[in-house]
Amino acid sequence: HSDDSIETILMKILRGSSLISLQGISKVVVDSKSGLVKLRPLLGFAKSELMNYLTDLGLDWREDSSNVSCDYQRNRIRNRLVPLLEELAGSPKALSERFGELSLQSQLLQEWIENEITAGDGKEKHLLNQKCKEYQSSSSSLPSLACPSPNTFFLNLAEPVLVQRERLARFLSDEKGGDPVLARSVNQIMSKLGDSSSQGKVTSVDLGKGYRAFCEGNNAVTVIHEDEEMMSRND
Repeated sequence: HSDDSIETILMKILRGSSLISLQGISKVVVDSKSGLVKLRPLLGFAKSELMNYLTDLGLDWREDSSNVSCDYQRNRIRNRLVPLLEELAGSPKALSERFGELSLQSQLLQEWIENEITAGDGKEKHLLNQKCKEYQSSSSSLPSLACPSPNTFFLNLAEPVLVQRERLARFLSDEKGGDPVLARSVNQIMSKLGDSSSQGKVTSVDLGKGYRAFCEGNNAVTVIHEDEEMMSRND
């Protein structure tokens, strides 16, 4: 039901997920391996609506006993936060509609960004080749920035900032082996790259788990693990 979807979005907000991730539970899910299609036809109804419907039919609502415990974050959201939000919104239905709209807008934003990234991939390759030539003909402060360098990211200032941020976040996550990257880290790097006074300087941002992002100039980022950094120093 829609309460489950609301809980999912709230948990994402508390984890610091990006705007394009603030989507609830999908009504239709297709298994990529088996092709099995799963439908969730009750996502458009609030829990209270379903309980009232069963009451009108003279049927009992069956509740998992573990849902009552507040030992888990999701249960605390379900039992404490959602009822308060329903009261503030005016009704469970009103809250469901508002979170449903938020989820839809997040989905549309994600689709737009994906289209922008796909459309700009060719330009990204051209930019990378261009920057590689520049670094090969210059004395870079970081040897790891010398091309070809798979762990170097160049910011395309011609793209919308939202797309720049998404590209950067994906790059950082890939360099960390798929681990998520805090929005705080992305903000710090974007701030350093957007600072004109940083031209010719090298600054770094801690990404956690031994990874650091080194920002050179105002559009180049290299991610290095502390083990790699130690090896380069020993060399």
